[in-house]
Amino acid sequence: MFAASAAPLVSLVVSFTIGVVQVVRTERAVALLAPQQCGDVWVAHAQGEAARNLASTVGLLRPRIVLSSAVAASAEAPAIMEHERAHSRARHPLWIFLATCALRSWWWIPGRKSVLAEMRLAAELWADQDARDAEGAAAVAKALCAQIDARVRPGGHGGAAGGGSTPFLDPGIELAHRARALACPPRTIAPWWAWSVRAVTAAATVTVAILL
Repeated sequence: MFAASAAPLVSLVVSFTIGVVQVVRTERAVALLAPQQCGDVWVAHAQGEAARNLASTVGLLRPRIVLSSAVAASAEAPAIMEHERAHSRARHPLWIFLATCALRSWWWIPGRKSVLAEMRLAAELWADQDARDAEGAAAVAKALCAQIDARVRPGGHGGAAGGGSTPFLDPGIELAHRARALACPPRTIAPWWAWSVRAVTAAATVTVAILL
């Protein structure tokens, strides 16, 4: 009886432990690139196709924007940096971490992966919108094209258009969603909506902890 009641709690602990390990590994991988700070961006002089396409926001409580020197010197750099700044300002890595760990602990619930994929896609669309407001739709579209080019090259992982740490959906589906959003009129994200997304994520995490 005790074992059955403890199993959900163990699942939650294991899920968050896995998440922490993944975060630590990512931080170590970034540290090995020895990035140098340049304003609010960290630039890594990395080797290898995947490393040359690096553009990501890493860290939970103190997110950092890390770009490869090739990306930082590219024509798409302003749009890419605005995209990553949006992730950093909104603490997207932290909220996605919490949602991932909470939903992973509910491994028996159908559709949890779809929920997480939609949340991650929403974060990308959010960042694209902020970049669009700052640099224009054409600049963000060029950054997406750079990501497509990086993906189709041998050994490419397409980190150059922002959010390149982990593929959120099937790459083709994600890029199609983002391209369609850029083709639509600009949207204004109300502050209450932005905070409601955070509140729902926090409430879901707390609910999981209480119910389990």
